[in-house]
Amino acid sequence: MPHALVVIVNERTGAWQRTETQNDGRYVFGNIKPGHYELYVLGQGFRQVLERRKLLPSEKLNVDFRLIPARGSIVKVQVPPGERLASTGWNLGGEVDCESGQPLAGTRVVTTDVRTLKKYIMRTARNGEFKFADLPFGSYVGGVQARGCESQYRIVTSDRLNFRLRCLRK
Repeated sequence: MPHALVVIVNERTGAWQRTETQNDGRYVFGNIKPGHYELYVLGQGFRQVLERRKLLPSEKLNVDFRLIPARGSIVKVQVPPGERLASTGWNLGGEVDCESGQPLAGTRVVTTDVRTLKKYIMRTARNGEFKFADLPFGSYVGGVQARGCESQYRIVTSDRLNFRLRCLRK
């Protein structure tokens, strides 16, 4: 499929690249370091496809995606009398905690629109929760960064994005 968006995200560092498929459906990423990655492809009229892969040193990785046509659906929204539907986007929320299950307050949460490269940044509340409101519809990479913990990044595939961070040993 030509002109599909393909994104690769390093789950540890948050480094990511995007490209579009060529006319024959092929795509190439260069300078990808060994590590754990999420790859996804998004083509107009098809469902988003997500793959997780590990890249070993000196390995060339070939990932073929099988695209599934998106099926149209009708969503019925009830608006109470006297109110109007004002949202122009969608909400993304979640929570961040450490391995012990303790919420991490003040954790930096970043989500980036992969098409426009616009970043949205906030910090978690005392209970470790965060909520981005009215994000423009699109495809996003989300990540968290907390002092003394390993950072995590992943492709956003729903309206919830939860992270459990591993504390770094000193």
